[in-house]
Amino acid sequence: MVSDLIPRTPADLDDPGLSRERAFQVPDARVVLADHALLQRDFPWLREDALLARHPRLSQMSGAARAEEVRAILDAWLVDHAAVLSAPHFEPNEVGSAPRRGGPVQALRPTRYGRALVVPAGDERGLLDVKGAGVSPGNVPRRARHANGVCELAEVLVDVIVQSVVDEIFRRAAPRLRTVPVYGVIDLGFDVRSETGASVAAAVQVRRAHRRPIHSLEIPVRGSAEERVKAEVEMLLRSYGLTSSNLGARFQVWDRGGRLRVAYGDEEITDLSRDEQSAVRRLARVHMPGERRVFDAINVQLTREVSAQPASGTLVDFGHYRFARRFDRPVVTLVRDRLLRWGAALWPQDPSFVQPAPALAVSLRDFGIEVSDDDHGPLALRLFGQDLSRRWRDGSLSRGALARTVRGVVERSKERWSRREAPGASW
Repeated sequence: MVSDLIPRTPADLDDPGLSRERAFQVPDARVVLADHALLQRDFPWLREDALLARHPRLSQMSGAARAEEVRAILDAWLVDHAAVLSAPHFEPNEVGSAPRRGGPVQALRPTRYGRALVVPAGDERGLLDVKGAGVSPGNVPRRARHANGVCELAEVLVDVIVQSVVDEIFRRAAPRLRTVPVYGVIDLGFDVRSETGASVAAAVQVRRAHRRPIHSLEIPVRGSAEERVKAEVEMLLRSYGLTSSNLGARFQVWDRGGRLRVAYGDEEITDLSRDEQSAVRRLARVHMPGERRVFDAINVQLTREVSAQPASGTLVDFGHYRFARRFDRPVVTLVRDRLLRWGAALWPQDPSFVQPAPALAVSLRDFGIEVSDDDHGPLALRLFGQDLSRRWRDGSLSRGALARTVRGVVERSKERWSRREAPGASW
């Protein structure tokens, strides 16, 4: 079983590449979603008895009025501590106008944290992991994928909904698996230019502090517990119509005029030796002129604490997951100590190859989305998030209605599952 340790001090992160930097509060931010019960569970000084000691007026309230005031205090606390941006975002840049700058914050940046910071949760022992808090010192926000330093509100909302679905799958079918809990989503109150040039709402996702793999080596070695757990997570989620693989995590191997061509994502790999090309032909089973094969690569991301016996671990980041009604491509694990990072392959004709179970599969229809085929699903889901973001910003979607939208997707899936027996985990 994995450890339940919650990092509460910089030393608890156990990251030799951890650096310190100055960030700043964003005073015009506001809470979009918040899990107040989780905040109070993880931070004792936010529990009601502690709040009563610091806010005497609460003792004069009762019932709904006091509950509403407590929620307001927790929201204000979340904004004060987690609505932060790194220093480069308050200088002129091509992404958008600089937000109004608040007070300084001494932040931590773990190894390879491209757009996230870890910040103190007040004077007490505690940390918050803030995704979308800006580029690192010496870098400039740019209009390129994951290079503007912040999160789009639309992407964070989709991430939270997908994570909520995954949480329910794990509770039902694999309780030793879990996800990094999300404390809340904060609208930073300003817009940035996306890679397409569109003006989008900037946001941060506030998560429980956690430890990434040492040196942030997310891709494991062949035969490791991490590789096995990632594969088993992928197969479980596939039975529910979810996959961690997308266009950016896909191998293409093809023969063109007797020459082997290989690409991963949108990047062609051109430096393979003759012996390596022969090895790839065998791995991909590409032997005939003009033959082409496409492989899904597993892109499950885990925190450091992983166990294979029994399989347990904690997942993080869900914005790249997609829904599918059927899987037709072979799937491979990614490992860092093999050619092309190619680990084990599972082919569609293998008895262990998993297809979505019709009675269990989460459908885009649960989001109110209709698509003609699975290839259009990612775009439809992105547009769904953009619509929520736009309606939130123009005031036509209240915070309560937004929370109900998130819960509604999960509840529609749970209602369908309750009529069926949960499948046994593959391990």
